[in-house]
Amino acid sequence: MMSKEKREIAWLNCERCDHTPVIVETSAPVGMINFNDKAACPSCGLEGHAEVDSPEEAYICWNEFE
Repeated sequence: MMSKEKREIAWLNCERCDHTPVIVETSAPVGMINFNDKAACPSCGLEGHAEVDSPEEAYICWNEFE
């Protein structure tokens, strides 16, 4: 199993504060993310996980926030 590393993903932004880049913990090739990778905003701390619809379409499902 490949080890995961934390990476800044510049094409993602935080749903709460709109900060970019988002930190994603992944073992995917550079510039990509895998389904269910953990994500966090380094600015406000909001957390979530990755969803992947296709090789060209991935996004973060953010945890609920108030």
